[in-house]
Amino acid sequence: MKKTNSTLAFLAFIVIVINLLSCQIGLGSSVDTESPAIAIEYPAAASCIKGEFVLAGSCSDDKGVTSVSVSITNSTTFKTYGPYEATVNSKKTSWSVNLNKASTDSSAANGWSFPDGKYEVAVVASDQAGHSSGETSRVLK
Repeated sequence: MKKTNSTLAFLAFIVIVINLLSCQIGLGSSVDTESPAIAIEYPAAASCIKGEFVLAGSCSDDKGVTSVSVSITNSTTFKTYGPYEATVNSKKTSWSVNLNKASTDSSAANGWSFPDGKYEVAVVASDQAGHSSGETSRVLK
């Protein structure tokens, strides 16, 4: 039995169609399409803070959080401090930053970076693709 050119062309067409139908077409799982999530868990909202303290919370992202930025604003004077870079744990599920460290700067009130008052702390998480969680905030005294 002798195969003709049209038979070979038809078989080639069938092989191409089967290959195309079995392929998954799309961006794949390697593309980061989600923004990170972030929460402040410590200290509790409206806590009265004195001296040095740790600000901490949880974070998540489909590909992993790469950074957490913390800014602090005095609610009376509107003076802003930071941004401070928080430490993200190795599992990329939590973050923390030490704040209000004792200062030798003569302009620091009571020897601390932040004078007594009411403050709003704001945190933002980012991932490797440049997506941002948006700002989450908490008021501290």
